[in-house]
Amino acid sequence: MTKKVNAALHCNDWTGQTYSYSVYDYASKILAEPESSEYKSSAPLIKAMLNYGGYAQTYFNEKTDALANKGLYNKTNDPVLTTNTTVSKDYNYDVFNNNMGVSFLGRKAVLF
Repeated sequence: MTKKVNAALHCNDWTGQTYSYSVYDYASKILAEPESSEYKSSAPLIKAMLNYGGYAQTYFNEKTDALANKGLYNKTNDPVLTTNTTVSKDYNYDVFNNNMGVSFLGRKAVLF
């Protein structure tokens, strides 16, 4: 969630400006909106998503120097740390509808 993704529009021989952005950047922009903003109602969901991202980064040991949930919570109000829940590395999962016409272009399909 904190890893930057580069995007540019390409059309024939023309290439537009390259933009570099992350999920964290976008989420931070929404969280910085004033209280009167229409986006403010999504703040709890955005914080939960960033918290999930931070714990996923820790779990997968990916960009742990820049966690998505850094600064959102402390040890006394973190919903993950204060809830009695465990996640097993032996979690069983199934893959279904694997080829739905979606493909990835780039080095990695998983971004944090």
